[in-house]
Order: sequence, then structure tokens, then C-alpha cells
Amino acid sequence: MDLELPKRKKPDISSIDTHPDALRAWVDRLPLLNTGKTRQLLVDTLDRLNQLEMSPDDRNASLEILSTSVMCVIDALKKDFLDKPLPLQARHASQANQAIDLCNRMATGYRIMADDLGQNEAQNRILSIAIHRSLRYLSEVLLGHYQVYLQYPEGLWRSIHSLYALAEEC
Repeated sequence: MDLELPKRKKPDISSIDTHPDALRAWVDRLPLLNTGKTRQLLVDTLDRLNQLEMSPDDRNASLEILSTSVMCVIDALKKDFLDKPLPLQARHASQANQAIDLCNRMATGYRIMADDLGQNEAQNRILSIAIHRSLRYLSEVLLGHYQVYLQYPEGLWRSIHSLYALAEEC
């Protein structure tokens, strides 16, 4: 697991439109019946979003808009690999890894938010949201590995503990 957060850059003309209305319109156009295509679109969008400099409030709004679609895709992928005999066949193992990867990308977005907020007491409410959501998605990463009997990534527990320590400090 990559403990380093991606470097962020200022938005430019080629950046994703993170305005809530534009992002909602984009989400509404996702081909949810085509899980593979929707997953790839979400992965690309999360990667671009996680590389942008933006305010914690804007990042939170963007991630919250994406979260329902992300969970729909994760649930669809889980239906294809849970309850399958272990060890998983290559196709099912790939779907498990894709679901785990989506959770990790969402967790990264919220970890960026928490990192940007630091220990700013004026922002404790949004910091608690960032920590909670990040822990939620990291626990999904851990659970996903346990469900298919895979070794969880190195550094996962360190990330979880560092978020917990940050929560304790607030």
C-alpha cells in the first residue's frame, strides 16, 4: 500500500471539472449497467481528483458525490467474487482486486483531505469526516483481503493507526 499521498497540482484547463453540478451531471451519465466501464471511469476520475489541489470542503463534496457510484460498482464486483471457491480463478481474483483498488482510491482522497486539514481546530468537523471516511474505506480494503484470503498490503495498518492517532489529537 502506498503510504505516500499523490503530489497535487493547481487545476488547469485540462483538469477535471469539480464543480458539484458538473460532477453530479457526470455521475448521472455513468453507464452503471456496465460495471467494467463505470469502474474504469471512476478510477480515472479519482486519480485526477486526487492529484488536484483543492480546498478540503470542495474535495469532500466531490468525493461524496462519487461515493454512491463507487459503492454500487464495489457491490457489483463483490457479487462476482464472494461465495466463489478459493483460491479464486483469475477473473474473480481480478474483480476482487478491482473492488479493493476502488476502496483504496477513495481512502486516498479522504486521507489527502485529512492531511490538508492537519490539526486546524477550526476545521475539526470536516477533519472528523475525512478521518471517518478514510478509515471506512481502509477497513473495506482490509476486509476485501480477508474475504479472499490475500495478504493485506504492507503499510495498511500503519495508515489506519496514523489516522486513529490524528483523531485522538483532535
